[in-house]
Order: sequence, then structure tokens, then C-alpha cells
Amino acid sequence: MARSFHITTLGCPKNQADSREMHRSLARAGWVPTNDAAAADLHLINSCTFIESARIETIQTVLDAADI
Repeated sequence: MARSFHITTLGCPKNQADSREMHRSLARAGWVPTNDAAAADLHLINSCTFIESARIETIQTVLDAADI
């Protein structure tokens, strides 16, 4: 059975472009995307911590994901 992935993207348009490329790479490798982060075999969080508010958002997102 194929493994599944979910990508959460935080930050700027460059992060969105990077996430699209990671999505394509994982799909080419046989991974299947899912909208359900809790059900995914891999939950990738793509973020930026360049500014303080982004750092705080990233930490909270990781902590929330750890609770799944």
C-alpha cells in the first residue's frame, strides 16, 4: 500500500512554491497526498522563522501536529 503525506505550508509565496515542488517529488516517488494530516504517514511542515511572528506560528503548528 502506498504511503501518504500531508504538507502544511506557512509563510511566503516562496514557501508555497517549495511545498508544490516537495508535493511533486513525493508523488513521483509513489507517495499519495491526503488532506487529513492525522491520517498521513508523513506530515511535512514547511515554514519560515525569519521574523518573530512566523517563528511563533511555526512552533504552535508543530506542537498542534504533535497532538494528532
